[in-house]
Amino acid sequence: MGSVSLAIMVRDDAERLRRAIRSCKNAVDEVVILDTGSKDDTVAIAKTEGARVEEIEWPNNFSVALNQLLEKVNTDWVLRLDSDEWFEIDPTTVVRECASDADAFGFRIVRRDIQPGGGFEEISLIRLWRHSAELKYQGIVHENIPISSFQQVWPHKVEKSAPLWFWHDGYGSGHLEKIRRNVPLMERELLENPESAYFQAMLAKGYKDIGDPRALPLMLKMADEALAEKEAPTPILSVVFTEILNSVTGPDLKTARTDQFLLRALHWFGNVPQVVVAASNLELRRGQKDRALELLLVLEEMATTGVYDRSMPVNPALFGKPFWQHLDRIADQLRRYEICKRCEPHL
Repeated sequence: MGSVSLAIMVRDDAERLRRAIRSCKNAVDEVVILDTGSKDDTVAIAKTEGARVEEIEWPNNFSVALNQLLEKVNTDWVLRLDSDEWFEIDPTTVVRECASDADAFGFRIVRRDIQPGGGFEEISLIRLWRHSAELKYQGIVHENIPISSFQQVWPHKVEKSAPLWFWHDGYGSGHLEKIRRNVPLMERELLENPESAYFQAMLAKGYKDIGDPRALPLMLKMADEALAEKEAPTPILSVVFTEILNSVTGPDLKTARTDQFLLRALHWFGNVPQVVVAASNLELRRGQKDRALELLLVLEEMATTGVYDRSMPVNPALFGKPFWQHLDRIADQLRRYEICKRCEPHL
């Protein structure tokens, strides 16, 4: 069985850091904390919880800081959390089983993002992986270790999913301020990597989240460029296509360009619930109820099996009572009463 480090980068988040460490320290062999300039009791609390603490000045670059954190890890595996994340259920057994898996380079774990208005969204992230000095975060902000990097370092191993989930409560009242603060970093990142579809999409999403009118033009530009590609340049492009499909109205509803966007969105992201919802609603606005129903049946399958892409945030409430009411209503209008019968237990 491989050894495991819990690795956390933090600043001025003492109490939530304590919660994060305590939620999983029994699952790991060491806790490594990188503090980036705390003025509160963060460092003292980390040491009290048995962590090894390293301190640096904040470099104004998330990847630079996180890569310094990874340099401090001495174990075979890394379990990485942020200070505002924690496991509700003890992950020890599962983490140890994962660290004994000879075939995997890493494991996706579901994060549940608590929303300011209530409820949560889920996203599946690689947060437990086989440690290597060659694996580096990329990006000034919205940093990530590309899947291609894992594949290059561990060519004979695969990505797997762990039957685990953890909470994240960082999307509180200050979330929009955090996005506004990060937008200049995203713009700087894009200046340095102008061809990166990932960073273009993250900037467009940031613009959308704070209500910046530059969001939709940037998304349309990205989608137009993506039409020339055979494969999706980045999974986050699903967010871009979702927003575009939701925005189409009036004379644009039945243009060839809209048809292209719709077909490409479903071809690349037909297992992403938000994309299918947006596509179904678009077909309704176009007066295509039969096609809208076909897409709603795809969503019914997702709701029934729980099998769909969680690489982008998904709110489980999407499959709640309003969905079944909507499916029931459209099926009834089209006299598909066998579908209405399936909806009854959910109404």
